[in-house]
Amino acid sequence: MIAAGCTTQPAISSSTAPAAKTTSEAAGDLTLALVSLRQLAEGNDMQAAQRTIFYLNQWISSDPAAAAAWQQDRLLESLPRALRNTPGLDRLDKLQFSASGNAQWLDDLSYLQQNLWLHDIALRVRREPAPPYLQPWLKEIESSVGLPEAEQLATAERLLDWTTRNIQLDPLPPAPRDPLATAGSTETVLPAARGEVGPGYGHLPLEILLYGHGDAHARARIFILLCRQVGIDAVMLGFQEEQSATRRGWLPAALIGGRFYLFDTALGLPIAGPEGKGIATLDQVVKDPQLLRRLDVEGLPAYPVNEKDLKQGVFALIEAEPAALSRRMQLLQAALPAATRLALTVQPNQFDAALRKTKLLGGVSLWHVPLEAVLYRIGLSLRATRDQQLAKELYHRNVLFSPSRPLIKARNLHLQGRFENEDRKPGARSFYLQCRPPDREIDALTTNEFYRKSIGLDQALPEDPAQRQSALDQYTAIARDGKFAATYWLALTYSEIGKPNAAIEWLGKPIVEASPPSPWTPGARYNLARCYEQLGQYDLARQWLESDKESPQRHGNLLRSKMLAEEKAAKSAAALRGSAKGE
Repeated sequence: MIAAGCTTQPAISSSTAPAAKTTSEAAGDLTLALVSLRQLAEGNDMQAAQRTIFYLNQWISSDPAAAAAWQQDRLLESLPRALRNTPGLDRLDKLQFSASGNAQWLDDLSYLQQNLWLHDIALRVRREPAPPYLQPWLKEIESSVGLPEAEQLATAERLLDWTTRNIQLDPLPPAPRDPLATAGSTETVLPAARGEVGPGYGHLPLEILLYGHGDAHARARIFILLCRQVGIDAVMLGFQEEQSATRRGWLPAALIGGRFYLFDTALGLPIAGPEGKGIATLDQVVKDPQLLRRLDVEGLPAYPVNEKDLKQGVFALIEAEPAALSRRMQLLQAALPAATRLALTVQPNQFDAALRKTKLLGGVSLWHVPLEAVLYRIGLSLRATRDQQLAKELYHRNVLFSPSRPLIKARNLHLQGRFENEDRKPGARSFYLQCRPPDREIDALTTNEFYRKSIGLDQALPEDPAQRQSALDQYTAIARDGKFAATYWLALTYSEIGKPNAAIEWLGKPIVEASPPSPWTPGARYNLARCYEQLGQYDLARQWLESDKESPQRHGNLLRSKMLAEEKAAKSAAALRGSAKGE
């Protein structure tokens, strides 16, 4: 378990509560389950996972609502047969929570942990003020549409901003080749189940948050799930591929006031509306596709959606992983106290009806990516048994985030927003600092036999010289990657609480100027620009944005640089007008 700090799954009791348990006793079980879940998130109680499962099963066994009739969502019937066999879909009607899945992090406890992180992030981000460039437009929305819609739009923009700052953008993989038929059967094996990566499903949402990087569609999943935690309906928009049953993802849209507002997770920016004001809606872009041409940047490929795509029809793809469709999560969400309620479920059938009222969509379906991510998680492990290089890469990642190391504890507390030490308990920053040994100590892993013996490493190494050197190289790489990650995330904790100068100190020389190069350099450049933007130093911010020459975020960075230049020019013009009036 990630948060409990266990390397193996705990033994879970299968006992259930007596049928005669009172309502107050059942409520007590739920309270104890929630307490244990939060202790699980604190990562300092080895038995919290076992207690959480035990009390959840005690509670659900006596919940009167569990006796009501239930049917799984009808949109599941529209899935391709190969996806209907996704692990987890076979347990939708089960009224027992489990901590054991088909692979790591494919269980109920990991799903609850994921949504606890999302909930904590969304609640603190929604308190941030909207950026200055958006505030006049939000005032117009408040006057013409209403305050609730304006507040939801401000929140959605902040959630996109958090996602962009915290999830470093990876290249979007090409769609893998078609599924293969298995020998002697009409069943097909999807590329994801073969461990072949594709757009959006390279990581589960929990992993995207934990590792801090993902492609544009992975970012879209995080944005959609964050919106769900604050009651904003959001979907992935996409297009039907020609001569294929596949639907190509485009960007996530928030359904606010009956209109789809467009947020591009590849660019890290909302799509601007007419005259460059506010956030564009789908109907505005369909009516005037030239709004998308304003996203073209000289010297780069054109923005990948055009008028032809829009005329063919836009589809709404509903984000729903197996646990979110389950009866037990529906019951749990309904029973949670309103003040601390986690958004654990989605009901696609009801969502479908609401979406179709917009009359702009070519169709509505379940997004395949959440299910493909589950298949890929299993397929990747199977592929690693016959791919030595892949096995080495997975080992590297597993050791880096091992429960015995402080990095995963730091990440857990970071995502909860617990940066500082509290009540004699270390916060995220304390654990991140533990992951930053001096470079001389990292170098000594390969150069200093005495040092290796002093830390107990020497006796664990292979005798064969080549294998020994390979192991030392891997240990050194793990230590260095851990230091880079801890340094980068440490900077983000300061950025998030409005201390850009402190963030700049950690992002500059320790990351951007590091040798060997840090894997977090693209994210560091972007966040340095955002820090200088926060300080009002727009020229420096633009320099950092334009210094990105090759990362997947480059297109969005250049657009943001252009936006800052326009904002600076508008402020200068306003100042001149004010000066002229004063004279």
